[in-house]
Amino acid sequence: MMNGHAMIPLRFFAESLGGQVEWNNESSTVMITCKFATNPKYEMNYRGNSGGNVFRRGVIAEQGDWIYFSDDNDTYGLYKIKKDGTSLTALSKEDYPSSINVVGNWIYYACSYTDSEGNYRWGIAKMCVDGTKKQILLSNINVLGFRIEGDYLYLINGDDNESIYVAKTDGTGLKKLTSHPSNRYINYFLVSDGYVYYNNIYNYSGEYYGFYRVKNDGTDFKAYGTYCFFTEVKDDYIYCQFPYDPDFKLYKMNVDGSETKLVIDDILDGYIVTDNYIYYENYNENYALYRINKDGSGKTLIDNSHCTIVGSFGDWVVYHNEKLVRYLVKPGSTEKIEMKFINLALYADKYGIKPYVEDLSKRGNSVANNRGRAIAAKEGEWIYYIKPVNPNSIQYSYAGKIYKAKEDGTGETLVCSDLASNINVKDGWIYYTKYIFGQHDPIYKIRTDGTGKTQLKTDIKGNQDYLQIVGDWIYYKEGYMGRDIMRMKLDGSNRQSLVTNIDDLVQDFLVVGDWIYYSKTDPVKDNYYSIFPYKMKTDGSMKSRIDDEPSAGMIVFGDYIYLGFGRMYESDRTVKIDGTEKAVSTLNVVNMDEEWIYYWDYEYYSHEDYKEKLYRVRMDGTGNTLVFESRYIRQVNFAGDWIFIVANTNEYDDNLYRVKKDGTAVMKLTNN
Repeated sequence: MMNGHAMIPLRFFAESLGGQVEWNNESSTVMITCKFATNPKYEMNYRGNSGGNVFRRGVIAEQGDWIYFSDDNDTYGLYKIKKDGTSLTALSKEDYPSSINVVGNWIYYACSYTDSEGNYRWGIAKMCVDGTKKQILLSNINVLGFRIEGDYLYLINGDDNESIYVAKTDGTGLKKLTSHPSNRYINYFLVSDGYVYYNNIYNYSGEYYGFYRVKNDGTDFKAYGTYCFFTEVKDDYIYCQFPYDPDFKLYKMNVDGSETKLVIDDILDGYIVTDNYIYYENYNENYALYRINKDGSGKTLIDNSHCTIVGSFGDWVVYHNEKLVRYLVKPGSTEKIEMKFINLALYADKYGIKPYVEDLSKRGNSVANNRGRAIAAKEGEWIYYIKPVNPNSIQYSYAGKIYKAKEDGTGETLVCSDLASNINVKDGWIYYTKYIFGQHDPIYKIRTDGTGKTQLKTDIKGNQDYLQIVGDWIYYKEGYMGRDIMRMKLDGSNRQSLVTNIDDLVQDFLVVGDWIYYSKTDPVKDNYYSIFPYKMKTDGSMKSRIDDEPSAGMIVFGDYIYLGFGRMYESDRTVKIDGTEKAVSTLNVVNMDEEWIYYWDYEYYSHEDYKEKLYRVRMDGTGNTLVFESRYIRQVNFAGDWIFIVANTNEYDDNLYRVKKDGTAVMKLTNN
């Protein structure tokens, strides 16, 4: 007893219950890792990953109700997320993780790192499952591949004839697994239930090849009678293919080698064994993806395109098709969802992507339309839109005459013959900028019946652009390259400058609620400039930078900003409006409308085949649908149940199209 508390020997009791006890000297804490728990939801791994996953670079692993995965497309980092789609967490960034193994409270993976002398190297990293206490193990040897089972780490040592070595998971006690002559030139190995299975590099001369098994302490060595290519040992069977079989079919062999059975009669390329199924690529059908039960029954086609299996967790399988689109297949079904939409659905809870309905009662147009030079807006039963003309002198301004039509497309009427752009409609008035060749573009307003045309300000200093009506104010850019963000009352009075520094070259901005979100150029180093996102109150106060990574475009929905580079519709990351909770954006978001996300993508096999496409997908990742495609998509606006799109087939034939939000009823409204 101590101070009224009963004290027990922690290490003794923890190890008696099958736990592993570790002391962290830096934090003066004890970590207890249990191999198994009574609730399978929280079961700890004894084996770090499946053989099939490790064979495919080990980019996916699981433990309990968590999935651990590497992002090969964007951040090249390590993430974890719960299987219910919540609690996405970034664990590392830009260290190119592979061979992910998760055992207890630790993650082990192959990674890139920079040593103390600044040299770029590869090694094995170890960190806690919460992303802390990262360390590099065994940095002084050439590790060609590794596996974790229990308290031991098994690896191929490239510095010693590619032999298998074993060490404790803290990197100590490194030694050669067995001195048997077969332990060299290892092609592939895995660890299962205390045994190490391995084969040597295969060649037809018979030198340095065979298939073997040895206990993890180097005893109980067994040489199988024939060579095989294998990826998994599960349920006392070795799943393998034989080089003497010209059709390369899949077999399963007892671990003692006593019996071999044919499982799949098709010619296979890749395959992976999950808890209850085998997924495989059928060579005879252009690598179509199939699923079959482990007893060989229930053959089912999943995808008839050219497929490549990436990995699995549980009975879910991940693969990509010939266009490198990555999919995830639900267990026991043929339903598949693109991984980028799985990511979307999984990230939704954390990053605020949820059904979004915008309140337009105080705005002259939607946030998404105001992102660029707006070409369409809706008020009451009428939709107002611009039909762009196409002389080269106004390329990319999308200027043209203003028309209105009913929601069903009837009653089209010319409202204004000016070359108008940046259309906003509020309380019976249309606000727009008028294109005048060789002069500054002024702001006008005109009644929705075409009367009362008025120029709001005559003493303008430069082009007026990116017009937005919010409340009783008109917000716009003024000057060459948009040097300033201005605002004035709806009648043109009380004109104010909100960004007055002549060096602040404002690129674009959006007014949302009481805030203005904008991007401007800042000096970085060596007299170079980059564009960064900022925010300020609508009166110009409380200016602050949102994110320290450059960006060239933005769109705001709810509490989140999508930031991006390059063309208007590209977004590459999501940031909360207070600058926290950054995440990679997997979609180039154009708009959000209730449960739907509209996004831009492109198809590029050659310059002649280049196409740009507008899609929509539900926020749960389902219902992905092509809405519209063209050689180039210049502008996309939403008004009522319609989408208005400026698109062309070459650089100089901008035309206006109208299409239903579901992609039906496409109509070309101009003929430039």
